[in-house]
Amino acid sequence: AWVTNGDAARLLEGVEFVRSLSRTEPLKGAVDFVDAPPPPPASVESRLAWIRARALTNSHWVGTAAMGDAPEFPVDADLNLRGAPGVVVADASAIPRVPNGNVHSTVLVFAEKA
Repeated sequence: AWVTNGDAARLLEGVEFVRSLSRTEPLKGAVDFVDAPPPPPASVESRLAWIRARALTNSHWVGTAAMGDAPEFPVDADLNLRGAPGVVVADASAIPRVPNGNVHSTVLVFAEKA
């Protein structure tokens, strides 16, 4: 799973905060936690496991073969994979950082350039 221990703990804090809000007026009785981590006294670890099993990213995966000028980047500015002559990376893995918008248009530009 992509969720780190710190992420899971922070997400659980958020769930517990919302759960506490749901016990106040005017939300009391209007909010139903059908799919939520087990409430205390369930162990923190069981609640964190629930978070890890359900947490998903809303972002596209990018940067797994990030493009950059420095030698530590596996892809150069021409989309060539360093150390593998003739191999060109023309997908979202070459995008060095997660953009604010969708990656589709960037991938199309990479494909045209490749």
